Amino acid sequence: MKQVKPEAPGQENLVELEKWHNLGYLFWAYMVVWVFLAGYLVLISRRMTRLSREMEILRRERRNGPAS
Repeated sequence: MKQVKPEAPGQENLVELEKWHNLGYLFWAYMVVWVFLAGYLVLISRRMTRLSREMEILRRERRNGPAS
């Protein structure tokens, strides 16, 4: 296999820099996904907490009658 030599001196550094630049995009893509996932889990947790409170209120009302 024939290796391609860079056209200008220092061009290999440019290729290496380009690779690291692309890794930056990958990092930020993963970061955005994790932030959305964390936000979604917080949202679900809050909804479940609210639902649990409502269920507890309904259980009390069923046992004791509606609170007036």
